[in-house]
Amino acid sequence: MDAVPRLAVFCWVVASTAGAAAVGSATPVTASAVPSATTAEVVFPPPPEPPRLRFLYAIASPQDVSDPHPPFMRRVWNFMLGRKPDPNPAMARPYGVCAQDGLIYAADTGGAAVVVFDRAHRRIRRLGGSVEGRLLSPIGVAVDPGGTIWVTDSAQNVVKVFGPTGGFLAQFGRAGEFLKPTGIAWDAARHRFLVADTGHSRVVALDDTGRITLTFGGTGTGAGAMSSPVNLCIGPDGNIRVVDPILCKVQTFSPTGTFLSQFGAPGDTAGYFARPRGVAVDSDGNLYVADALFNAVQVFDQAGKLLLVAGAPGSVPGAFDMPAGLFIDPADRLYICDSMNRRIQVFQYLKLPATQR
Repeated sequence: MDAVPRLAVFCWVVASTAGAAAVGSATPVTASAVPSATTAEVVFPPPPEPPRLRFLYAIASPQDVSDPHPPFMRRVWNFMLGRKPDPNPAMARPYGVCAQDGLIYAADTGGAAVVVFDRAHRRIRRLGGSVEGRLLSPIGVAVDPGGTIWVTDSAQNVVKVFGPTGGFLAQFGRAGEFLKPTGIAWDAARHRFLVADTGHSRVVALDDTGRITLTFGGTGTGAGAMSSPVNLCIGPDGNIRVVDPILCKVQTFSPTGTFLSQFGAPGDTAGYFARPRGVAVDSDGNLYVADALFNAVQVFDQAGKLLLVAGAPGSVPGAFDMPAGLFIDPADRLYICDSMNRRIQVFQYLKLPATQR
């Protein structure tokens, strides 16, 4: 194995799939293996390499939340009772996602709502239907430790705040303050929310009263400048990663907004970007970037070296149709907004034993 043995084979695979395409510097992203629709488990890399990421489940319809049976038993039970699968998806076009305390929150841009999935209690609820809390184009969603839900609305140029039970609490964004805000992330260490203020080519920090306490970025193409920042996240190190799909790069900033590093360039091969969207960081510092045009999630080390390409066009587990927002929870579960498949896919990042690292 080379210097990156922990994530050395880069494509989605199914345990029973024979062979997989390894990624090199000139391998097209679209060449990634597509998992079989009939395979129960999706893992990568394939044997004999130890698995590093395992598909857990997907949420696409109310049935995925309301029915506690596993997929196979669900099909048998429904067949015996003459039930047909619920044809109505829970979301129209999800973009942003986050998770906390067993709840999954999806900003459904196409459905003009935030959809909250409660798998433990097998129910779904929607936010954004009240007069004051009405959502037009929700893009990003983030939740603080108390369960307060913050949502960016790019059509209304505001950030809206809802209580843990979904009641509308507040709206931030005076005339001209934000322009098409998109990504949002909770910064637990500094008790603030970070927002990608896309139209103003910057990132802003908001305290819990909605007051802007920090801005960084600004229009340009150089180090630290931005064109159209759309998504961001805070890593375990406290640093802020910002994705810019126009410049096709990921930039890293300190908690105070100081530029630290960047990587990425436009291209149609692995390691490059075509339409980068969501970004997330796992507990080992690996950076995940969703690319809507590649229908894949690429993983890089902190220096920007490509570690993996995950995905291919399709609708089976591990395949995508315009993936967008990403989120990684403290248990290293990766949540992926599979937008045009109208679902959230959830994977588990698997750490190697210390002796194999």
